[in-house]
Amino acid sequence: MAWSFKAKGSTVSVIKAEDIAFVRFKAPDLAEMRTFLEEFGLVCFEHQGKLYGRGTDGAPFAHVTEQGSPAFAGLGIRAGSRADLDTLAERDGVSVQTADTPGGGWFVRLHDPDGNVVDVVAEQSWSSPDALPADTPINSASERRRLRSSVRFPPGPSHVYRLGHVVLNVGDFAVTRIASA
Repeated sequence: MAWSFKAKGSTVSVIKAEDIAFVRFKAPDLAEMRTFLEEFGLVCFEHQGKLYGRGTDGAPFAHVTEQGSPAFAGLGIRAGSRADLDTLAERDGVSVQTADTPGGGWFVRLHDPDGNVVDVVAEQSWSSPDALPADTPINSASERRRLRSSVRFPPGPSHVYRLGHVVLNVGDFAVTRIASA
């Protein structure tokens, strides 16, 4: 995807985003949110009074919750390099900041036309991916791996690998859109 903005009726690409980095929420009870996230399948930990959840892909986090009234508080997009952040900072008149979140790195804080916070991050430290459980044998159109046998999944949360998509409710999609490259 490319981070884009509208300039005199045309869309101009600024940087190529590598992926969605994280979502940010506010909740009145971090313990209750932790229970929800862990039951969903995220690995949770606290850092500087905030609750973080990560998948198993090695990214420092995919979800962050801070104390407050229930609300969506923004999202993070992963840029390819610090140079990409410099480009955004120059274009939007903001500064590149050192990230004090798990994984460190750098970020630029932007706002979409509806006021949603969009942190563009780069150069975070990743860990090695966690081991995933063995594949459960399933039948497919081309292969019968469990002929005449049932599959019983062990009870428990799913095994979240990474954040795959984010859906935002915006006032004007044409103004807010992120163009595909």
